[in-house]
Amino acid sequence: MADWGFHADGQRGALDGDAAGWCFWWTDDTQKRFEELWGDDADVLADELADGYTFVWPWMIVDLLPARAPLTHERIAQLVSEEELVLRTNGTNPVSVLRTSTMWGAFQTVRQRRSWDPPRTQACGSCGQPYFAGDPPLWTYRQFGPSRYCTACCFDVRNGRRGEWTRDTVIGAVRELAAAAETVPLQAYNLQQLPLSAPVERRDRLMRALCAMPPLDVVKSAVGASDWLGVLQAAELVDVEWRPSRGTWCRATDGHRCRSLLEKSIDDWLTANGISHECEPSWPAHATLNPSGRHRADWRLASGAFVECAGMLEQASYREKILRKQQLARELGIPLYVVAPSDLLDLRKVFAAELPG
Repeated sequence: MADWGFHADGQRGALDGDAAGWCFWWTDDTQKRFEELWGDDADVLADELADGYTFVWPWMIVDLLPARAPLTHERIAQLVSEEELVLRTNGTNPVSVLRTSTMWGAFQTVRQRRSWDPPRTQACGSCGQPYFAGDPPLWTYRQFGPSRYCTACCFDVRNGRRGEWTRDTVIGAVRELAAAAETVPLQAYNLQQLPLSAPVERRDRLMRALCAMPPLDVVKSAVGASDWLGVLQAAELVDVEWRPSRGTWCRATDGHRCRSLLEKSIDDWLTANGISHECEPSWPAHATLNPSGRHRADWRLASGAFVECAGMLEQASYREKILRKQQLARELGIPLYVVAPSDLLDLRKVFAAELPG
């Protein structure tokens, strides 16, 4: 039985004592110095993760520490780059050294003042079968959150459910996924993160819908579509007008014209949740950031906040454009929401301040 857990009361620390030699460069003196560098900002993050993720929280803190506790992260990075410790790591990849040192040092520091639950056998929130909570691999915690779903269900989502699929059963599965997600599903549905702020009932329904989806190639083949747009059209989830060289021009349910399926999903969600919104408002002029006054946002809400749909952050030029608009918003004192595809299942959290009542 696998166990990815950091046990607060383990005699030798992480992974229930299986870490002998795993962090061979770490000494008592290194740990003492680490604790001196550990800040209050990191303690707040660690407590939040330990309360939510319990026995796997040190794995999670590695990715979140740079953004949530940047000063502590910088101090730890400086510690592990010192010549003496570099020599002790004996050529180990520096990135791996930093990540492992952060996990190990954080675990040893935090467990001196608090504990957390170890993994136990529990019922899967999707299929209902019992499973050991420490068994699912680490990627499942990053995609689905704190342990709630068994390894088999997690792999059903990632790999797709095989079986005999017809056009009707595939369309039914796609429609159920859209209903559970409360938005138009993205093509990379098997990589979608669950909305951790959503009620557990919604997460379980979404997980069951994801588990019931076949692989993407099976979906397209059964429907007779060459792309994801064709699948959505067959399932009558979108009414597309035409395809430009980049994106998909379509109509939202309120009649607003959208340049992508992501924009349509956001616009439809705003409408469904009673948030008044105006399309393509002009950004106010700014001497250096918008001298012509021609920049436009995707939406302006009734509160005065602007919204930018950020669908291509993997492109450097696109990221720069979004960063400039964020700077423009700060300079002008305009609240700005930047919505990426990863936010699509958690829009209630993104727009919490805008919801009526």
